[in-house]
Amino acid sequence: MLANLEEKRGNKNALREYYKKILSLVPENKTVLFNLGTLEYETGNQKTAKDYFEKYLKANPGDIEAREFLFDIYKKEKNDKAAYEQATKIL
Repeated sequence: MLANLEEKRGNKNALREYYKKILSLVPENKTVLFNLGTLEYETGNQKTAKDYFEKYLKANPGDIEAREFLFDIYKKEKNDKAAYEQATKIL
């Protein structure tokens, strides 16, 4: 509930902390993994975002949106092989 409130307020730092607390209590929560990945991506923390999306995709390998985030991150890192792998899975 507090995470929803902080999301509406646009307080990304507080939101990040709430998501991390939730994840520490329920590590298999796919929604929180995805949301943390998105939040880290939006705030420019590409490495952290990548870690969250990779964990998320282990549990949800068919998620195209998460793969698109990873594809973009790998492109920015100039990791062509990993970007290509994500692109083929997207297609």
